[in-house]
Order: sequence, then structure tokens, then C-alpha cells
Amino acid sequence: MLYGLRSWALPRGHAENGPVGLLFGTASQAADIGFNTAVGVVLVAPAVPVVRGLAAMRAGFARAWLSNRALAPLR
Repeated sequence: MLYGLRSWALPRGHAENGPVGLLFGTASQAADIGFNTAVGVVLVAPAVPVVRGLAAMRAGFARAWLSNRALAPLR
């Protein structure tokens, strides 16, 4: 998502070799920054639900491993 801040440091020899140039045939730096920012937003958008789901799964495993349900019928 921060491609616009670091794109100045990348070599610009063949601008059409980037993803925008290969997909759309343009060598515009603005289009390159916009495309990379959009891809970053799309990849970051599901991060919160994925992290919450993984945390819930880990908590569920911890509860299952630490519970005493397997020994409860023996008492």
C-alpha cells in the first residue's frame, strides 16, 4: 500500500515490464502506483477477519487441550 512512497527508488529502465505495462500496455507511473496501491488494499482488506479467525481457532484448540472433558466420565 505504500508503493507510492518507495517507487522513486526502483529502477525505471523498462517501464512496460511491470504489471501495469504487461496487463494494460501503458508506461504511466501514476497508473503503476494506482494499480499497486489497489492490489495492496485488496490484500490487506481481509487481514482483520483472517487474524480473528486464526486467534479464535487457536483459543479453541487451547480450550480443548486444557479441558478435562475426557476424564469427566471416569469420575
